[in-house]
Amino acid sequence: EEIRAERDALALTPGEHPHRAARLSNLGNALRTRCERTGHPADLTEAIRLGGEAVAAATPEHPDWALYLSNLGRAFYIRFERTGQLGDLDEAIRLGRQAVAAAPLEHRERAGMLSNLGGALLARFERIGQQGDLKQAIRIGRQAVAATPCEHPFWAARLSNLGCALRRQSERTGELTDLDQAVACGREALAATPPE
Repeated sequence: EEIRAERDALALTPGEHPHRAARLSNLGNALRTRCERTGHPADLTEAIRLGGEAVAAATPEHPDWALYLSNLGRAFYIRFERTGQLGDLDEAIRLGRQAVAAAPLEHRERAGMLSNLGGALLARFERIGQQGDLKQAIRIGRQAVAATPCEHPFWAARLSNLGCALRRQSERTGELTDLDQAVACGREALAATPPE
């Protein structure tokens, strides 16, 4: 129903309308979500197309341009997870970097953008083993945690992601400080997660 409503709204929105980019992005997000639930690849292909149109329809001065970039990057990351195509992961990282650079520090979605970028960098490290990706994933993961209030529903997940990156760093270097920090992140994330 949401996808049908978003399609109807987009069909009624002229090409030069100031809300066209938002409607393109909203429909793309709905399709991406449905693909995550059902695995239907056509939804993800359409989500990427619509996300690209949303980015093109907005200007860098638009208050949600960084969010459109991040949403498109997330769609590419999900396609990478499904197909293993490194080009999709590289595109997710490129778009994630653009989004973070474009988002003001006070942007309501900046922590999520940082988290998405950190996760994509960690995935590329896992895939090709480049130490620079892991270092960036840790740095960006720390920023994502710092930008997320502890009562936020994704705070524990962001702590857990940072802990995973720190554990991988410890495995790589043998540095116990990284492992201790990974354990601390894990404990904190677990304490913040309700039993249910």
